[in-house]
Amino acid sequence: MHDHIEEMGINIVRRLHPEEPNKHSRLWIKEEIEDILFNDLGTEATRSIKLQFTCLHLDIIMKGLRKMKKLIFLYVDDGCKIDEVGQYLPKTLQANNRVHLDMVESNISQLWEGGERKALNKLRFLELNISKLRTFDLGMTPNLKTLNLAACNDFVKLHMLAECPMLESLYLNGSKVSHFNLGLTPNLKTLDLDGCNDFIELHMPIECPKLKFLNLSSSKVTNFNLGLTPHLEELNLEGCNDLVVLHMPIECSKLKFLSLNGSKVNNFNLGLTPHLEILYLEGCNDFVELHIPVECPKLNFLSLSGSKVSNLNLGMTPHLETLYLEGCNDFVELNMPVECPKLNFLSLSGSKVSNLNLRMTPYLERLYLEGCNEFVELHMPVECPKLNFLNLSGSKVSNLNLGMTPHLKRLDLSECYYLQEIHAPVGCLEKLLTCLDSTATLLVTAESVEYLICPLHPNNNLPKFRFQCNYDETLPSSSGNLEKLLSFGLCACTNLESFSASICGLQQLRVLTLQGCIPEVPKDLWQLENLERLTLWSEVTKHLPDSICMLKHLKSLDLKYCWLLEQLPKDLGRLECLEELHLMDCISLRDIPNSICNMKCLKYLLLPYCILVDKLPEELGLLECLKVLSIEGTGIRRLPQSIFKLKGLCIVGSRWQLESYGFTSLSESSTYTASYYI
Repeated sequence: MHDHIEEMGINIVRRLHPEEPNKHSRLWIKEEIEDILFNDLGTEATRSIKLQFTCLHLDIIMKGLRKMKKLIFLYVDDGCKIDEVGQYLPKTLQANNRVHLDMVESNISQLWEGGERKALNKLRFLELNISKLRTFDLGMTPNLKTLNLAACNDFVKLHMLAECPMLESLYLNGSKVSHFNLGLTPNLKTLDLDGCNDFIELHMPIECPKLKFLNLSSSKVTNFNLGLTPHLEELNLEGCNDLVVLHMPIECSKLKFLSLNGSKVNNFNLGLTPHLEILYLEGCNDFVELHIPVECPKLNFLSLSGSKVSNLNLGMTPHLETLYLEGCNDFVELNMPVECPKLNFLSLSGSKVSNLNLRMTPYLERLYLEGCNEFVELHMPVECPKLNFLNLSGSKVSNLNLGMTPHLKRLDLSECYYLQEIHAPVGCLEKLLTCLDSTATLLVTAESVEYLICPLHPNNNLPKFRFQCNYDETLPSSSGNLEKLLSFGLCACTNLESFSASICGLQQLRVLTLQGCIPEVPKDLWQLENLERLTLWSEVTKHLPDSICMLKHLKSLDLKYCWLLEQLPKDLGRLECLEELHLMDCISLRDIPNSICNMKCLKYLLLPYCILVDKLPEELGLLECLKVLSIEGTGIRRLPQSIFKLKGLCIVGSRWQLESYGFTSLSESSTYTASYYI
């Protein structure tokens, strides 16, 4: 309601008796209502009460209402504790003139005590949802328009001995009702039986001329005949796991929404629903055929996920925006019209589709072909200007043209082992890069697969590796090498030198992680001028290239788990910006080069379980920024005297190890590990 109209109504109500609110026709001011009820000042003048956030006891409220014999509307919020009502409506309730009665979340199990049949002839709206009501006789409310018994979990029977011509909305969702006869409610518009798990039969007359909304979700209905429902707009049969047949004798010209998710229906004819906008058939494991007429002018959303449909001809579906065919394991062919002008989302993941012609899909943004193991070709005859997400993981695509996807942001090609060529014109990967994090990062994982026969080069005897590459970058300057990395990551017979060259060509790279069975670290790492973090976790790497010492911006060098690494470059101290050096579990490493004493920024020197390291450089005390020195599990028997000048240095080791150095007042980090602060 507009504020000015509401204000005008307030002035009209109050101007006749401004100082006597008990004579007003409508009451809404909390203090005035509580005063009238508490002092029993009610009159027949009051027609409507809205009381919110009151602490009055229910007995006081009911007593104060006795004189309001013409009260039509009463609203009292939860503050009065409706559960104090008991199992019946209070005898003091003057219900003869009530039009709307709302007692949500009460303990009422029966309207009147002793089964009394007290008619509520003027009642239009009754809301007893979330109550303990078990039965209700509609004969007591002949003029009722809306009955809300939602979530009355003990409700078992609705008595209807005669026709209820006034009833328009009925909510029984969550009840234990098992049957209902629509023939006795000729003007019913809304019937909600959602979650009625015991419901087995809905009797439909020859015609339900007013019915617009019908919800039978999760019921036990086995077959359903819609009859004549010319105004039905929404039909929800989701979770009706026993439903086998949906019979539609004639066209449902107004139907917009239909859900048959999880049912056993095996076919459906869209020709009978010319104005259908949304159709759900997810998890219909027996569903095999969807008949689409020449034109479905209104269809906007279609989901057949998990069905047994094998092919689909979209026909004329000019307004289709979303199409789910995910998990349709028997699906082999999608026939798209020349143009799908509104299609925005398409998922064929897990299907047996071997090729896809996108034709004209100017608004397609997301395309999922994940796990389509037979998929070999994606054809884009014209540009897909909106496509920003493409997932081809696990497919057999051998060539990919990204020239038609200028705004692509995410591309998943994991496990595309047949991919040989990516066509990516200059600038086409700009969005793919710029949409990602501000720091350029590359994660390369190498897995030795000597047992594997490369599907592209079955006779190749070269060492075989399976590479996975994840790359983020803000600048498109190195997109050419990115294309190479994507390609190299998919063939087991990778040329390691070419692979290394591609990595070193990523000029903007700031974070590089190499993990897995990588026998050699790229020799030209010095080209990565902006590299700040380098992680190498490889159980087979024996040496580091000297060029690593030229990474003048490197802040973190992580060499954990390099079991075969025997020595570090002698000139490692040239990494003047290095702040962290992690050497955990480098069990073959024999010494730490003296040059690290030149690392003026080094804060963390972590050597746990470098079991062959038995001494530290004598000038380690020159590392003025050093905060943590971890030597647990090493063979170091004596600490250089110079480190005792580093006030605040935390030395971490085993308790017995630290005690052997003469340290006392240790801080325990765990059962076996302790620390000492200089």
